[in-house]
Amino acid sequence: MIPIKTYTPAKRSITAIFLVALLILIIGTGMLMALALLVKKTSIVLLLLFYAAAALTLIFGVPRYFKFTKLTISSEEICYRSGFLSDNREYMPTDSVKSVTSIVTPLSSLTGLNFLMINALGAKIIVPFMRRSDCLDAVNSINELIKSRNQNAPQQG
Repeated sequence: MIPIKTYTPAKRSITAIFLVALLILIIGTGMLMALALLVKKTSIVLLLLFYAAAALTLIFGVPRYFKFTKLTISSEEICYRSGFLSDNREYMPTDSVKSVTSIVTPLSSLTGLNFLMINALGAKIIVPFMRRSDCLDAVNSINELIKSRNQNAPQQG
């Protein structure tokens, strides 16, 4: 039996998200400026709407996601709560977990871009932006649950 463990996203991944958003804004601006050569007034309105949507997402959406997101692992269930625009909750009984995969990126200690995928028959929970140590700890905890379940199962033969 493992104790209840709770994991939250790595705050340093916010920087990576803002850099990707900046890159998208630069590319989008270039595309809308190319459109401005064809249609003058419409493209300026589209550019302003594009910047307003990006600003609202970056100012309100990203901090809200990092405030509400958490992964809780207990011996009975796995619960993943996230909230970018709405409050989303995913539950998975630990008895149904078939495998767990971790994706640890290079420079993850700087970017916080580590991912955890929890697989079951017909279901999957993907947990982004984990700390490297949390990601590896969660994988070990879930693997421990799977091994203990397999050891306690009756032997067929």
